[in-house]
Formats: sequence, C-alpha cells, structure tokens
Amino acid sequence: RCHHCNSRHVVKYGFTDRILIFKEIGRTHVKVQRYVCKRYGKTFQTDLRSLVDKNSNFTNELKNESEHLISDYLGSLKNVCKSFQKFFGISISH
Repeated sequence: RCHHCNSRHVVKYGFTDRILIFKEIGRTHVKVQRYVCKRYGKTFQTDLRSLVDKNSNFTNELKNESEHLISDYLGSLKNVCKSFQKFFGISISH
C-alpha cells in the first residue's frame, strides 16, 4: 500500500542499497525494494523501522546491546566499541 494515499496501485521501482550493521553478522549490504504509486507518482520503499531507526545504519538490537553494556558493565562508549570489536568483529566509532 502507498504510504501517502493508502492506494493498492503500486509497482516495483528498483532498489536502494543500504549498509546495515547487525550485532551477530556485522556490516551487511542490503537491497531495499522501492515502489511507485500509480495514482500520485510518489515513491517509497519497504519499511525497515522494525530493524533500524530512520537515517541510521545501526540495528535496534545493536543499539539496545550497547545501552545494556554501558549501563550494566562497561560505562563508556569507548569500552563498548572495543568489546564489539573483540567479540563480534564489528569496528565502529565511539
């Protein structure tokens, strides 16, 4: 369904490339399906808000894990980044 007019008259319109960073598998290239509304010509893509916040590459699972580590164990973003590198092989900036 179109996000703008709720119409079912949509067609596939290519892909958007994104890089998402997961906790277990690290940095991953993802193709997100784009659509165009035949009624209004508006384009939109598959909703990924259950996985990532808007304009973010870090998954919600990774963010929750980092918040948990900061509050319970490590106390700083630098230590969290070091532990992600050590245990998961994910290199991220603090």
